[in-house]
Amino acid sequence: MLPRVMTLPSGQTHVVLLGPVSVVVDGETHSVPRSQTRGVLALLALSPRRALSRQAVVSALWGDAAPPTARAQVNNAMREIRRLFAGLGVVGAVESGQFGYRLTVDPALVDAVCFEQLVKQARTASAAGDEGQANRLLRAGLDLWTSEPLLDAAGAFVESTRTWLSDARLTAIEDLADLDLRHGRPELVAAELAPLVRAHPMRERLRSRLMLALYLSGRRSDALQIYREYRQALAEQEGLDPGASLAELERQILRGDPSLSPPAAPPKRPLLRHRVPAQLPPDVRGFAGRADDLHRLDGLLDEAAQHPNATVVCAITGTAGVGKTALAVHWARRIRENFPDGQLYVNLRGFDPDGAAMTPGEAIHRFLDAFGVPPARVPVDLDAQTSLYRSELDGKRVLILLDNVRDAGQVRPLLPGTATALTLVTSRSQLSSLVAVNGAVPLALDQLTDDDARQLLSGRLGAARLAAEPAAVDEIITRCARLPLALTIAATRATRPELSLAAVAADLADAGGRLDMLSAGDAVSEVRTVLSWSYDALTPAAAELFRLLGLHPGTDISVPAAASLIGTPAPQALSLLAELTRAGLLTEQAAGRYAFHDLLRVYAGELAHSREPDERRREATDRLLDHYLHTAHAADRLLNPSRDPIAPKLPEPRPGVTPEVFAGHTSAMAWLTAERPVLVAAAEQAAQAGHDVYVWQLAWALTTFLTRQGPWHHLTTTWRLALDAARRLDDLSLQADAHRYLGQTHTELRDFPEADDRLRQALDLYGKTGDPIGKAVTHQNLATLHERQGDAAQALDQVRLAHIYFKEAGHGYGQAATLNAMGWYHCLLDDHEEALAHGRLALALLRELENRHSEADAWDTVGFAHHHLRQYDQALACYRHALALYREIGDRYYEAGTLIRVGDTHEATRDRTAAVASWQHALVILNDLRHPEIDTVVARLQSRSPGDLPAPGE
Repeated sequence: MLPRVMTLPSGQTHVVLLGPVSVVVDGETHSVPRSQTRGVLALLALSPRRALSRQAVVSALWGDAAPPTARAQVNNAMREIRRLFAGLGVVGAVESGQFGYRLTVDPALVDAVCFEQLVKQARTASAAGDEGQANRLLRAGLDLWTSEPLLDAAGAFVESTRTWLSDARLTAIEDLADLDLRHGRPELVAAELAPLVRAHPMRERLRSRLMLALYLSGRRSDALQIYREYRQALAEQEGLDPGASLAELERQILRGDPSLSPPAAPPKRPLLRHRVPAQLPPDVRGFAGRADDLHRLDGLLDEAAQHPNATVVCAITGTAGVGKTALAVHWARRIRENFPDGQLYVNLRGFDPDGAAMTPGEAIHRFLDAFGVPPARVPVDLDAQTSLYRSELDGKRVLILLDNVRDAGQVRPLLPGTATALTLVTSRSQLSSLVAVNGAVPLALDQLTDDDARQLLSGRLGAARLAAEPAAVDEIITRCARLPLALTIAATRATRPELSLAAVAADLADAGGRLDMLSAGDAVSEVRTVLSWSYDALTPAAAELFRLLGLHPGTDISVPAAASLIGTPAPQALSLLAELTRAGLLTEQAAGRYAFHDLLRVYAGELAHSREPDERRREATDRLLDHYLHTAHAADRLLNPSRDPIAPKLPEPRPGVTPEVFAGHTSAMAWLTAERPVLVAAAEQAAQAGHDVYVWQLAWALTTFLTRQGPWHHLTTTWRLALDAARRLDDLSLQADAHRYLGQTHTELRDFPEADDRLRQALDLYGKTGDPIGKAVTHQNLATLHERQGDAAQALDQVRLAHIYFKEAGHGYGQAATLNAMGWYHCLLDDHEEALAHGRLALALLRELENRHSEADAWDTVGFAHHHLRQYDQALACYRHALALYREIGDRYYEAGTLIRVGDTHEATRDRTAAVASWQHALVILNDLRHPEIDTVVARLQSRSPGDLPAPGE
């Protein structure tokens, strides 16, 4: 059996040579004084437990140029080394005697020696056919390196030893690359080797592994470029050609030799499913013209190839309705195959009529979510978010389309830092500073040419029809100002069989005269004529819905929400939405979700404020808020049925409002996920409109979902709005709730001082209002705060206080929950007998209360206590009860947590197969939920191999 992967154990003394020469004791690094002393220590450590004569030490330090004081200097260095170790509590580390000097440290505790042993073991494992073990051994050895070996050490031997160690490291990296390539991980190899090839440009084997990795990653041209760069450098510097093996590899890549691919092997289920986002909107039907602009965009790919280290950004600018987004999407879809790692898209709403432009942080959250980064991992600070976003994109071939940008400041944090990405930006602004500072390539769009405008109309109406009425065609093009949006709407109108093109042109002229009073010289006025003409052709009910949609706070709307907005049944609303879509005034951007072009949204908002009385607008807004509040509340009750109901109880929905109904936990989560941006925007809209009760009720209804999903910035936003609303309502109880929820949020954000301050304010306010339940829950939150800070004893004290308040109030569920929490904290304090007692008491209460979620929690706690008492059969039995309940109520996150602990228990009984199966099941769930605990499960699976499991009780 192969040995276990070696590491440098904590709690022992070890010597660091693969970086700055130093000594580590109990995890703390201690520097060595004077470069010569560092050299002597390095020399001894490279041959631990072997005696070196004084002459050998002198020769190693000075070669043939030893000074007369050489022996004295060596003696001084030895005294300093002894003094260093003695000060660290290590006696007898250096011995001197008849045969010279000797370092007594275990060879396995010298990182350079440990590295050599790991590499040897890896080669033995590979020869034995266990390439997985070989991979782990090589990575463990390479992980010992921190920087250049023997850093800051002096001595004649240092340079040659540094070269030897560095070469051994590169050889190990090359061996590891071969293993990873054989096991289908070329992207990983390419990312790891690219910087090393730049640092060691003349190392052919390293370069060949990078070429092969790029080729197997689908980057054939990049692989060939690596060869061409080397051939040119070698010819200029040495007058030589590349070696025969590298030249043969180039020929194999050129002809696509199938032998380069790793041998077929039974596919292994990956630990994680890597997401490849494909967010580009649908291409515009019948896209026409723009040949010169498309040619200029094609040149961006050439520019990227000519400047491989530069990030390419293109700023497409022009007036509203000129077709910036259509051009960008059309070209992006045409070249998306060049970006196999994903295509990102976001509408930044830079010119939203309500001024609600998307923040860079919100856009980054969306992009990171697209790549599967758990929301809980995303920091709050914008600079930190940007760093994480750029790290995630580093080395990925990604196309990014940032649509409808307000200014350079909004878009700059979203620019990637990698030359492998290409970014398109569209804006009505010129973005001059983006061009000047960030090197963006400007592309200013004008209206279509007459020929391009005719091509657009011909694509929708047919060439024959245009040829039959050329004068009317010219009139339509002129009236539409050659703007693609206006021409598209006009063509939609002209598809009606009873209308001639002359009639369409006449209608345009008549509508323009009627609406002169609305023209204000803004962007929308350029196409207002066409918009109004399409609007005037609507049925009265569809026209009303169009106007009211201008009041909606989000970028898109579902059929049920539209039904509540206008106060009609959903089937009727669907019919009206279909009419608006046929008229070209809406697009169905996803099944059941409808959106405006931003100009149409502006126009709808104008009509809502000019033609709808104040009372009608207020009623429609109230119905919409009612719809979102009641639906979100219903979803919350499914997500967290044990939560105390909202107080005071929600009134019945207003007439005309039909909240959505969910089949269960999964459908509720799906709705909340889809509507999250709209729900936060609705809370902000309610605050602006002075609907303070709606504000805090929406914040309450969203809390469970946002807490479990982890977008803390949304949770902070909604509860700050709720706190302001509570202050305007002069309601101390609501203020206390807001402070408490903000305290919870800041705990998750690891802003512990702010969390403590918020929770203390909540306690004070609950004291003033005489609310024992509020005080109890706040003490529970304080317990969580202390637990997150690593203080289980303080957490236990806080949860005991919570239990007292729940008991005084006769709150059965609270008493049971705090008993269970006390059991958990006793587990953390290694008092497992006490944990069992509290968990069993909680179970007894929860069975009476029929609270399935909390009962599952208690079974899990009792199982955890049994595990630590080495009562493994009882632990598994308790975990099975917990899993059954979690699955019954559909709580997948808690199910995953219990599955992890089930795996731990199986591992303790040496049932490796069952342990791995349980962890893999947990990993599937956490991956679906994009939860940060993925890492802990991956670590378990990657570190367990045959022979690695401890004996029972070890």
